Amino acid sequence: RRALHVLRQHRLATSSPRFTYLTAKCLAECQEWDECLATLDDTVLLFDRYCSSNQGSVALHIGSLPELCVAIAVIVKKVESSSSVIKVAALANLATQYAQWLAGMGFTSGAHCVLEEHIARQESAVINALDWRVTSPSVHMWLGVLCRRFDILTRGMSTATLDWVNSQGITSAGMLVMHQVAFVRMSPRTMANGLFCTFLAVAAIVPAESLRPAKLSEREWEALLSESQCQGARPLGGGRPASQSLLGLLQVVVEAAQLRLEHLLPAAAGSDDV
Repeated sequence: RRALHVLRQHRLATSSPRFTYLTAKCLAECQEWDECLATLDDTVLLFDRYCSSNQGSVALHIGSLPELCVAIAVIVKKVESSSSVIKVAALANLATQYAQWLAGMGFTSGAHCVLEEHIARQESAVINALDWRVTSPSVHMWLGVLCRRFDILTRGMSTATLDWVNSQGITSAGMLVMHQVAFVRMSPRTMANGLFCTFLAVAAIVPAESLRPAKLSEREWEALLSESQCQGARPLGGGRPASQSLLGLLQVVVEAAQLRLEHLLPAAAGSDDV
């Protein structure tokens, strides 16, 4: 927790692949699994994309999870740096331990020893299923872009608040990926747009009423926003009171014709997600 505090205080948590991995390790040690997944969103996104592909949905079974998880981690590491030294043998041992745990919990009929060739075969399967398009902007990446765009267009008047918005968005994204697969109901960019606008409303940067879904009353909408504030204290003095004039800038930032959540999140319209 001390290491996490230092990483966050100096804004190093996701500043580079090494710091991202260190942050995820700290979160795992603290058993903060939602935040850990959010930090490793590139890996989670690649996993979801493969499972949602035609080849992946057919080939995937619970017994292949150990080598699949390692193969995806290897791909992400190679994308980050082509000169990375990856100790596949050590990862194969970890995958074998995972396979033994799955068998011990009754999820599979028996454990198997994961070999390096199994990981290499799975790595090729993932790459071929995605037609070599293994990189894709994640929710974390889109949130960063949206915050920087808005900060530039507003000339830095709410930088501290936008840091809070980004942090809350990442935490919420981590919880969302625990319940739904990316690319099935909403894309990472769509999810980022919805989270960004919602937390801007919570932070009173833009009027909350402008985002209220048509099916919710004003009282219901205010109650939902109040609940979302429990995730973390808003920064003091980070911005001005909610301004109607900022709505035009917000539409430019998220590239949306309308700001109500049912338009920002069309895939979730009519569901409980909105």
